[in-house]
Formats: sequence, structure tokens, C-alpha cells
Amino acid sequence: MNIRISTGSLEIISSGTLRTGFESSVHFDFADIWFKFQFLDSDEPSNAEWLVSDDAKGMTCKVFVKDGLFGITSPERLGTLEDRAFFVSFEVSKPSQKHDLWVLNYSFYLGDKVDG
Repeated sequence: MNIRISTGSLEIISSGTLRTGFESSVHFDFADIWFKFQFLDSDEPSNAEWLVSDDAKGMTCKVFVKDGLFGITSPERLGTLEDRAFFVSFEVSKPSQKHDLWVLNYSFYLGDKVDG
């Protein structure tokens, strides 16, 4: 059985919660693009920095986290996937300052068809 999940005009293509295995990054591979979260402790206010790969086929989101929690609750456009607008929203937390263990809640979405 195929299930299609949407919220407004966005189709949710992947959503979940995961714990890193004592690593500070998570990598997702889609058909036409890859996406990586890289988590970093920070003394500055929490924020995210978006870096496009040299070949423009992927993107890294460096997530700087202060006090163990940060997220982007509104979908952020990443680019195009399968000729449709491609978005992500996420929240990340670090349950223990003793270990490089992170918890990621994420959703990837497809939006409207993109011309050319």
C-alpha cells in the first residue's frame, strides 16, 4: 500500500527521529541530491549555516547548537528534487554534553513543480 502524506501544498516524502551513533553528522541520499546535517557545539546563539557542494548536487547544513536545542520549524527550501521544489524542517538536540550523541527530528518535503 502506498501512502501519500501532505500538509497544505507540501508532500512529506520522509520524516522521522533518529539518534546519531556517537557521530556529529547525518547524511541523506535522495535520487538527485544529497543532504548532510553536521552538528557543532557553540558558545554563540544557535544557528544554521547552509553550504552547497562544489558540484551543486548536495548541501551541508552546519547546525551550531548552544544549550542543547535548535531547530527550523518552517520548511526551508533546499533546491529541486524530481523537478519539484525540495524543502526541509528540523529540530536537533544534544541530550548529554558528555558524548557526541545528537537527536534529530526531521521532515523533507516536495512542493510545486519547478519549470526548466
